[in-house]
Amino acid sequence: MNTASIRSRLREIERTHDVRVFYAGESGSRAWGLASPDNDYDILFLYRKKHETYLSPRKYSDTLQFRLDADLHDIAGWDVQKALLLFGKSNGAFLEWLHSPFVYCEDEEVMSLWRALVPDIPRAKPLAGYSLRMARKTWLGSL
Repeated sequence: MNTASIRSRLREIERTHDVRVFYAGESGSRAWGLASPDNDYDILFLYRKKHETYLSPRKYSDTLQFRLDADLHDIAGWDVQKALLLFGKSNGAFLEWLHSPFVYCEDEEVMSLWRALVPDIPRAKPLAGYSLRMARKTWLGSL
């Protein structure tokens, strides 16, 4: 699947789920040049819903997930409120997303504000905890 196809799918997600995608990039082993031939592509995006949604007393989903094709492309999105919560905890996955070397779409104005909030050195303790949990999960999954 090429970049134009991925962008087209993101526009389709905006239409069908009534959201606005303001960032989408590659994450995981392929983004960082560490993939084996059988690794899938992980496309991650940030989005916001209509303003009325956030004022409603009804609960809404803060994650969207899709499989773009049979084997290779997973796509997942986080709502802006979830992203803010995880950002405040120095969530490693979120910090990785912000610095992906492969960006499919980006609202430069919005993302420049997000990136300006990222300290040069994230809070070490939460980030170390995240990394340790991910390493443990990987280790146990490979046995």
